[in-house]
Amino acid sequence: MRNFFNHDISIKQELWRKLNHLLIAILPIFYYFFSKTVLLYIIIPVCSLIILVDYYRHKSEKIAKIFNLIFGKVLRDHERDGLCGATYFSIAAIIIFSFFPKVIAINAFLILAISDSLAAILGKKIRSQPFFEKSLAGSLAFGVSAFLITIINGVILNQKILYFLFCAIATFATTIIEARPSLLRTDDNLTIPLTFSLVLMAFDFIWIYS
Repeated sequence: MRNFFNHDISIKQELWRKLNHLLIAILPIFYYFFSKTVLLYIIIPVCSLIILVDYYRHKSEKIAKIFNLIFGKVLRDHERDGLCGATYFSIAAIIIFSFFPKVIAINAFLILAISDSLAAILGKKIRSQPFFEKSLAGSLAFGVSAFLITIINGVILNQKILYFLFCAIATFATTIIEARPSLLRTDDNLTIPLTFSLVLMAFDFIWIYS
């Protein structure tokens, strides 16, 4: 089984990864101003291309050489032999932006872009007690920032009061999943947005808060 929760890169490499990670925030910000249809016209071809390139780098030495030249220094160990984080993100983006309500999709990918980045960086920079398989500092940074993101979006998108209660539960569940990657054993670029979206969507089905 691949180790999806190792810490096999330096803080400098982590900073570079998370700087690129923050570019994910472009998609939910774009969604504030444009329709789902317009967004999907962009996401589906771009994400499909990312998935295909990642798949074929394992089939073609030429593609692998170009890929490693550009991204090799920031790949984690499990990404060298398997799929990289961008592919898991692409899968999550196609699913969530296609099938989940706007407020859920925006929250999910802002949390992935911002909260996951803060958790990774502060988790390496600040010494603290362990929290499951991560650090307490990193998990606190993730959970607090994620909940703040949902509050801001709730105000901007004029959500009902139940939304804020359910977001607290969804961010707590997502924080646990982020801190325990061995539980689902897959890349957090997929598990973070999908966990948040599924938990919040379950509440939406039951109470129709959005």
